[in-house]
Amino acid sequence: ALKLFQSIATFGLRADLVSYNNMIWSFSHATRIKEAQQQFKELLSHPSLTPNEYTYSSLMYGLARARRHQEALQYLEEMQHHGVTPNSHIYASVMDACVGAGRYHEALDLMKRAESNSIYPDVTMVNIALKALAQLGDMEGAEYLAK
Repeated sequence: ALKLFQSIATFGLRADLVSYNNMIWSFSHATRIKEAQQQFKELLSHPSLTPNEYTYSSLMYGLARARRHQEALQYLEEMQHHGVTPNSHIYASVMDACVGAGRYHEALDLMKRAESNSIYPDVTMVNIALKALAQLGDMEGAEYLAK
């Protein structure tokens, strides 16, 4: 896929946002974070292309898989700074990165932050929050959330 992506110019074409998003997602899915971030940087170098929520979601999915919560949190701040509104998938990925890194309180705080931004928890966010609460030993809180 990377070779095909790199050969787009040889056909007289230019990579578009969908092409970059697919490459970022592919690398993230394979937990090849360095390559996903390189594609992201390359995307940013194109003045006519702007990352969207799918771009960030793809990147943060890989960061969650790699348990790199600090970077996921940084990208969350960056995307909001650039006017891209995070969705429930993005919050879920960042929460998952925090839980994977043992940062349970941060994951729970992110769910509250999402709610304060009118993004109501979906089943994925709730499951991640339940995992965080269970890891904290807060079974009462987990039971309340499950209800």
